[in-house]
Amino acid sequence: MNKKIILVLSLIIIMNNNKPFVKYLSKKNFIINNSKNYYIINYFYNNETYKLINSNLNRNEYMTKGLQFLNEIKKNHLNNISNQINFLNKHPKISLIIPIYNCEQTIELSLNSILLQTLKEIEIILVNDLSSDNSSQIIKKYQSIDRRIIILNNKRNMGTLYSRCIGALNSRGEYIFGLDNDDLLLDKDVLETVYLNSKINNFDIVEIKPFNIPNYNPKNHTIWDGEFINHPNNLILHQPELGTFSIAQNKILDLSDHFIWGKCIKTRIYKLAVNKLGKKRYSYFNCWTEDISMVFIIFNIAKSFIFLNMFGIFHITNPTTASKKLNNSHKFITHIFFLDILYDFSKNDFVTKKYVAEYALTFSKDLINELDIKSKLYFNSIIKKIIECKYISNEYKHKIIYKFK
Repeated sequence: MNKKIILVLSLIIIMNNNKPFVKYLSKKNFIINNSKNYYIINYFYNNETYKLINSNLNRNEYMTKGLQFLNEIKKNHLNNISNQINFLNKHPKISLIIPIYNCEQTIELSLNSILLQTLKEIEIILVNDLSSDNSSQIIKKYQSIDRRIIILNNKRNMGTLYSRCIGALNSRGEYIFGLDNDDLLLDKDVLETVYLNSKINNFDIVEIKPFNIPNYNPKNHTIWDGEFINHPNNLILHQPELGTFSIAQNKILDLSDHFIWGKCIKTRIYKLAVNKLGKKRYSYFNCWTEDISMVFIIFNIAKSFIFLNMFGIFHITNPTTASKKLNNSHKFITHIFFLDILYDFSKNDFVTKKYVAEYALTFSKDLINELDIKSKLYFNSIIKKIIECKYISNEYKHKIIYKFK
């Protein structure tokens, strides 16, 4: 790699008090393919720059700072939240979209972490997916003290895919930032940092890292009793020739970083992805592969992406969320749903469609046989498209025909 670039990045890090992320990084440092007019941002992985930046990432410092902010979050309950906002932003910078479903244990902490943010020009869209616990009452109380909170109510339980899409279509911000109802922002300036990196450098997508928290005891508020695990987020590269894939594995299907939350995405791109997906698809109840489906389409539309090597979220494993209650059969059906998405939104060439065939071959024949008639017909319709596709080699077609008859 160019030594001058490493030197420049080193100076930037030093000037930013050794903060482990690059603020306001110029596009001229990226490798640019002018013929395709997109940015391949690859210096964070497999080169000296990533090692240089990553060496300054002090995970313990983030954890300590996050726990201090968490104490402040817990002190600021409903009746004494500081900096109450009693106006609606006409032009919010960020629209936060949070699906709400039976999250009474975590939603107050989540909302407090948002209301205490230094960036005030936001709207908070809560899509209530017919919660059966006290979540509805809690979010209504918060709405009464902060007019930036907008509540959309699903008439029936539609799942997180539908909730996020409806939230996106109703958003007015420049950017959309997705959160789960058990996510907490790690510090006061998370949204401001993400917005500035998005806006100043005109990135389509900016991503931050989460701490994954496996345990949470709401009675004792011991949110940090469980072991903190750095979620293995890998940089996803936008590569029009191949679709979307993780640099670490260099494959279209190894999307180890497929979560829609924790990413700040231009609203125009997010809405375009929703419209491309279509109401018929996003109305399908999906709380399992909804992230990977949306991420796949969004990253095939986006032209630029940056991964900020900073922790910004506490992600709690909430046992009451809809995805935790799904049975294995329904989870399997949603993988069929993603296979359909993968086929329809991948590029029409032999390289990309090959990955579709490879993904189809990972499906268990025994599980297919256990599906109901409607689901079998759905799967068969996708297999038929794959077999008839001129961009899939005969070798793969024969394997698929042999496996699924």
